[in-house]
Amino acid sequence: MKPPTTPANQRTAARAWKQDPADGQRRERLERDVILLRWVVLAVATLYLVLGRAARIPLLGWMAIASGIAANGLAAFWVRQRPFSPFQSVVGQVVDTVVLVLYTAALRGGIAQHLPLYTTMPILAAIRFGVWGAAGSGAVGLGLALGVLLAAPPAGTPAPGESMPALTVTLVALLADAALLAYWATLIQSQSLAHQRSEERLTKSISELTVLNEVSSSVHDLRSEDALQNIVEIVTKVMGYQRAALFLADGMGEMIPHHYHSYRPPVQGARSASIHMDPALFDELLGKQSPIVIDGSQGSSDMALGAALQIAVPLHGDRSAIGVLIADCCNRQSASRSDMVMLSNLARSAVVAIENASLHRQVRRMANHDGVTDLYNHRYFQERLREMLQSADGQRPVSLMMVEIDQFKRYNDTFGHRQGDMALFSLSRALEQSTKARDGLVARYGGDEFVVILPQVGQTEAIHVAREVRDQTYRLVAESLAQKNLPSITLSIGVATYPEDALSAGDLIEAADQAMYVVKHSGGDRVHAYSRSGTTRT
Repeated sequence: MKPPTTPANQRTAARAWKQDPADGQRRERLERDVILLRWVVLAVATLYLVLGRAARIPLLGWMAIASGIAANGLAAFWVRQRPFSPFQSVVGQVVDTVVLVLYTAALRGGIAQHLPLYTTMPILAAIRFGVWGAAGSGAVGLGLALGVLLAAPPAGTPAPGESMPALTVTLVALLADAALLAYWATLIQSQSLAHQRSEERLTKSISELTVLNEVSSSVHDLRSEDALQNIVEIVTKVMGYQRAALFLADGMGEMIPHHYHSYRPPVQGARSASIHMDPALFDELLGKQSPIVIDGSQGSSDMALGAALQIAVPLHGDRSAIGVLIADCCNRQSASRSDMVMLSNLARSAVVAIENASLHRQVRRMANHDGVTDLYNHRYFQERLREMLQSADGQRPVSLMMVEIDQFKRYNDTFGHRQGDMALFSLSRALEQSTKARDGLVARYGGDEFVVILPQVGQTEAIHVAREVRDQTYRLVAESLAQKNLPSITLSIGVATYPEDALSAGDLIEAADQAMYVVKHSGGDRVHAYSRSGTTRT
């Protein structure tokens, strides 16, 4: 998946350091310091030019003053608008050299008087580019200054033919002095840069540890969707990537969303803010063991469109791969080792969040469901019935069906308990299917008894709805048991309605139970509605 090393990739890597945000910020701070130094040099040189001239300042002097002020003013404005690139720093060094040479040409006196101006050039180059930049700038500045002096030597300066040894000694002294200053400037700059980078790494490490601590706390919250979304947002908002996404494999459960997205607008060059995952590429990424770099040739064109850098980190659980974390950025083309480590740590946190939430859901399901029928159990039924009655608040009806299998003990004794469990399971699925259209909640009350909560079903229609449910259940159970060569079953059903028959959950259950026992005592296989007056509604 990682693209091979090619000349194009090498050129891309060479451009990457220029586009590193941290390098751009350091260069911006450096150029701000250079602007202040330049103002001081220009002020001193201008004052020296004014005070050192007995006559009026020549045109060359005014050109030096004007060009210096204009160049530094433009640089001060430019550095506030955008960080300086290496190319812009080179342009700045050239402008500084030209301005200082203009000052040198405008001054009178011996060449030794130009020492402060000359040494400024290699010092600025050393600050910007290091010792080799200082050497190059010093040589260029020396050549230009020497050319100016030899072409038009000011008054008091020996002509080359008259005192070449003195001129040579002066030039060598200038060069040695500039080299020494450049060395010390380079040493100070390298130490300052090393300290600054160390401080940046420390700050980044502290930030990453803080983030990982927050993520570690959130993954134990048992709400995996919140923790996973938080992890994706960390990739964009904290690590600085343009877009991020987390895709989960099939089979992770219907309760967990299978994809999460985060982005920092605007997403330049991309068709959409969200990352699109090609199914074939996703399957291939699941088989990887470590983070990899994706170029634009793999998968959907939408996936890598506009992303100069894209990293995929597979999520591995205890048994298999469960997803992929994707991060891309439109303004850089390389990832640091710390970024790869951070993304790997976030991926591990995502795995912990998913597995914790999955285990929590399994435990909750075991606590709320019956082991034989996979229906809700007695405890959960009681909780939901109370919640529904409280929500209805006497304004909306809620009907309850109490269902019992007729002669189930004889059925077990005749065909065996395993076949009896099959009958219970078939009845459970039939009740769920026949009450689904009315949003019915089916639960196993105990033994061979079942309950069905029918919201929004009033007293007048409860008996008819119960009869429809019974008829459809009979048909479904008969078909299911016939496939197992077992006879069908019959049911005794009692019905009660809130708020007409009872005002509390306990009283409603009692009313439906009484109605069901009326059917049991009369031979079973019927539906009976509870009535306080004792009137039979069958």
